[in-house]
Amino acid sequence: MLSLATKPSLKNFVFSLSLWYLFITLFGLVNTTPLPISYWYIFYSKFSWPNFLLVYIIAIFIIPYAFHSSKIVKLVFINVLALVVYILIRYINNLWWDPDYYTAFYKNSVTYVMSFKDIISTEAIKGIQFLVIGYAYRLILDRIKLEHDKLELEKSKLNSELASLRFQLNPHFLFNALNNIIFLQMNKSGHTLDALFKLSEILRYVLDEKNGDVPLSKELQHIRNLISFEKIRYPDGLIIEDIQIENGMKEYPISPLLLATFIENAFKHGMQGTKEAPIVFRLSVNKSCLEYQITNPSKDQNSIMANREGTGLENLKKRLNLIYPDRHKMETHYEDGTYYAMLSINLLKQ
Repeated sequence: MLSLATKPSLKNFVFSLSLWYLFITLFGLVNTTPLPISYWYIFYSKFSWPNFLLVYIIAIFIIPYAFHSSKIVKLVFINVLALVVYILIRYINNLWWDPDYYTAFYKNSVTYVMSFKDIISTEAIKGIQFLVIGYAYRLILDRIKLEHDKLELEKSKLNSELASLRFQLNPHFLFNALNNIIFLQMNKSGHTLDALFKLSEILRYVLDEKNGDVPLSKELQHIRNLISFEKIRYPDGLIIEDIQIENGMKEYPISPLLLATFIENAFKHGMQGTKEAPIVFRLSVNKSCLEYQITNPSKDQNSIMANREGTGLENLKKRLNLIYPDRHKMETHYEDGTYYAMLSINLLKQ
């Protein structure tokens, strides 16, 4: 849209002309005279097209090629030349449509023809007005374009940072998963092949969903695959799932791999869940909030807190700050042999 409004082309000319006639329409609607809008269309088509042409030339040609070059002498010369040509065109055009255009009428019925000096000064003042309008129009467009480009740059930067964080996250998970498979092989487990198949499903999700958002249901299935992968290693481990998702929210878009870090850390740094101290995975989602919590038995506080605040959680914090700035709360702490990781996201866009 911005390129259509600023770059010279036939479409740009038609767009600008349509905008000009839109202003004529608005003027005709708010004008208090009993004249129909068709009158104003005809009148301005006859007498006002040089005004439109001056604004168009200033906004589309002169400003980009002279104003932004910072060559003051060149800019002044071009503007004066445009003004002179405008006055000449206006004079010829006005007399073409109305030979008495420059005849002044007074209440006492005394008439006189305007002097050449009066004609020049009148048209020059009008030309300067439309010259200023041309500058204002183009500078407003440039300001809008600058803000648009700034937003696009920030968006591009955001996507680059997220891509970088995901690139760091994937090897982090792969490192954990391979450790699990090595553990199974070292213990000559018959589940090594099953673990490899499950890992392939997990990696397919990681690779296929690396761009854009995914439905919450896909992210939830990925977490369940992670849990299934862990159960291959610890078949007797107790993992409790408490999932409450409001109707219609399973398809809510969410950034992929956002909820996986807590699960990965629980399996990597925690202990096997037992009846007395199970691993508990809770997820509650409604239209306004996502509440996510993992609790798991763990070793002594000093060792696990030092290990857990590493790549995984650090990347998660950065991603949350980029995707949900001022709309999330994340807490982790250790208490009485249990590690708690909690995440709350406000899903209502501010």
